Amino acid sequence: MPQVLLLQDEVARLQQCFGDLSRIVSERPADWRHRYLRFRREANAALGALCEAAASCPQAERDLRPLAMNLRIQITLHQAEWPVVDIDLDDASYVASRGNIEAGLARIVEVSRRLQTSVRSAA
Repeated sequence: MPQVLLLQDEVARLQQCFGDLSRIVSERPADWRHRYLRFRREANAALGALCEAAASCPQAERDLRPLAMNLRIQITLHQAEWPVVDIDLDDASYVASRGNIEAGLARIVEVSRRLQTSVRSAA
């Protein structure tokens, strides 16, 4: 059970990062590019911690880690396509790319909840 709780903490941390990004995009403060860069660093760190935590739980290693690795690839491609200095927050291609990443995060959240339910049922 502790491994699943650690996974939940890491998933929550990743969700918090993406919540911060949503606020940056919707509020568009004067220093949004600086904040966006900080989001990228924090999200990458949170995703790395999630991958490490998933490796310590056989079910998560099988079900969650591939999704996290796929999201990491999506984020890397997104960041290569959209350097912060080039981002137009209203550009349809940027919005679609960000939406794909958010969909990947939603899959991770769904699977982590399912894992937590499965572990609780087995206990």
